[in-house]
Amino acid sequence: MVFQPNIPQPTDRLNKSQGDLLGNNQDLDVSFNVDHTAYSVGTNVGMHKKVTLQSPLLADPNQISPISSLYTKGSPAQLFFQNGALISDIVQLTGTLPLETGNDAQGGTYTLFFLPWAMKLFMGSTTSFSGTRTFTLSGSTGFGVIYTSQATPFGGGAVAVSFSPSGSASTFQITTGNAIPVRWMAITT
Repeated sequence: MVFQPNIPQPTDRLNKSQGDLLGNNQDLDVSFNVDHTAYSVGTNVGMHKKVTLQSPLLADPNQISPISSLYTKGSPAQLFFQNGALISDIVQLTGTLPLETGNDAQGGTYTLFFLPWAMKLFMGSTTSFSGTRTFTLSGSTGFGVIYTSQATPFGGGAVAVSFSPSGSASTFQITTGNAIPVRWMAITT
């Protein structure tokens, strides 16, 4: 039976509308049973069995505080929680797939992952070089505030390596003493 929102009519007698009302109640019970314990079960009525979300969104919902949202986004779909209107109010709850990958002109690469508490983990590697290289993120996400960073040589002999922001939210510098490749990571806002 299809749910009938316009019953009973003011002129309907109960004995005329009873079948329609019973049908509506049955439809509501079936629909509610999708993610909740059905009314007809009698125990734990209304408790969630699971949460089914619509197709993933293309962008964050940009809610105004204090509205909170739980939603899916991306492909494959990942679960996000938003508790305000700012980008920093968005937390990715699932998935370890990189959100962004990129490279620099010298052949270095990086990958971005979201961490809890609206933090980001950038990690990457460079090709062999010596001196100071400015590394520019090629994607849409900048570093924000860098909480911690580490650069480590690999391959040849261990040498001192330093990692520092270079005045832009999307660039940083790595300095080495010998021609070596470097692996690096940064935890940021």
